[in-house]
Amino acid sequence: MGYDDELKKGFTRLAEIAKEAGCEDYVEEECAKVRKVFGKGILRIIVTGGPNTGKSALINRMIDAEIAEESMIADMDSLPLRVCFERTPDDEKYICANFISGAWNDIGAEIYELHLRDIKDQAMLDDKDFVLFVISAATPFSNTDTTALKALSDFPRQLVLSGMNYVQPKEREKVIDYVKKINDSLGLPPVVVFEDSREQDIGRVIRSLLPAPNMLAKLKEDHARAIFTRAINAVCSALEQAVKDSELNDEKAAAAKERSAILRAGWGNLYTGTMNMQNKAAEVITRNITQEIREIMRSLMDDGRSKKYSNAWIASLKDEVPQRVAKFINQRQDSLDEIYVKDLRKTVSDALFMKLDGFKFDDVPRITRGEKSVRFDSSVNLRGRNYTSIIEAGVAVAVITGACLFSRIPVTAKILGSALALAGGTFFAEKRHTSGRAAKVEHKLDSQIAIIATDIEASLRKSAHERYEPLISYIRQEYNKAGSVSEILSTSSQHREYLKGLILECNNMKGE
Repeated sequence: MGYDDELKKGFTRLAEIAKEAGCEDYVEEECAKVRKVFGKGILRIIVTGGPNTGKSALINRMIDAEIAEESMIADMDSLPLRVCFERTPDDEKYICANFISGAWNDIGAEIYELHLRDIKDQAMLDDKDFVLFVISAATPFSNTDTTALKALSDFPRQLVLSGMNYVQPKEREKVIDYVKKINDSLGLPPVVVFEDSREQDIGRVIRSLLPAPNMLAKLKEDHARAIFTRAINAVCSALEQAVKDSELNDEKAAAAKERSAILRAGWGNLYTGTMNMQNKAAEVITRNITQEIREIMRSLMDDGRSKKYSNAWIASLKDEVPQRVAKFINQRQDSLDEIYVKDLRKTVSDALFMKLDGFKFDDVPRITRGEKSVRFDSSVNLRGRNYTSIIEAGVAVAVITGACLFSRIPVTAKILGSALALAGGTFFAEKRHTSGRAAKVEHKLDSQIAIIATDIEASLRKSAHERYEPLISYIRQEYNKAGSVSEILSTSSQHREYLKGLILECNNMKGE
């Protein structure tokens, strides 16, 4: 089985594992980079280093042609250079220069001059094979050089020391010794000293350090392995983060459930308390309604007495009774509003005491009070005359008149006595008649008390319900919300163990 087939299987399994961490797209991108590494059987060489270290001069001497523009002023905005045999669709990323050189054609190599900033772009590195890192003898191994060399640790690296002509002859040996010491500490092969002299065949020197054509496949395998290992490390990091997130989510879920239970109990107590307040308010404003209505009816009868229970007064009861009842209802509703304000204040205080920080209830506007309607039958049956009173008055008049006629008193006295008898009889007859009207009206009003009281109680209880219902509905909603399942979903410990098993498998895939 070829190494390429082994990588395919490895990437296939890694992609399956990556799904558990949500990074399968990343693995596919890395797999595409590996395919690109094996896609072309040529050697791709990176020439890089700090500004003004002699990269362009080295390239020109390597191929013995003025391909790269040499300048003492670094153009940091320019595109990287690609020296090749033929152009490709990727050439828009580079300044391309074609060359024909028998020695380099035999090797089948392409040369890329990259700025240090370019090596931060992983896409520019993933299809390269070998690094020539140029440092200047004038300023060897700056922090930037060391950082860049470490960033290129996945590649075979060769250090090239240039600019020796800028160093005093007596200092050159010290510089070379210093560079060799750092070079050895980095585990790199011996340094190549690039002297700007035509006597030095730097092209031949560099070619002798490059892997032979029969070693190119092994070099690409190592490069592909480095990409594969990098992908494994990224998937492992994602899986480890998934394990941490799972543990954190469990902690959050436990805390949320505990907090939810506390909140649910608090909102439940607040709900029960508010319902009790509503019931109590309804009881208070409906207390003694029958007695109050009886007082209203008694007051109406007092008015009727002063008006001798006239027909006009009886007719006025149709409007007077509802008006007085409506006034009474309004007084009770005013009392309801006063009770509600106190209850709302207490509810807010209780919510703060129970640490229900989410209590944010805005009181509804005052309830609009429409016209109150009560069932009242104002009809009174006054058709029957009080004939008993008339007969009694007539008998009294006849007796007195007869007594006067057969007595010996003067005629004037007889006439006066008869007149008084007639007036008295009429007076008593009218009084009995008025008393009868009063009795009928009072009986009518008494018969309406229970009906009106029932209507008023229903109206006031409805008002109490409407007044408290927005508050109760809000508390009920918060109670249900506190009891709902938390959005933070707990991950089972079994799943975490499964993720840890995948991490172990990934480490085994990279040989750890």
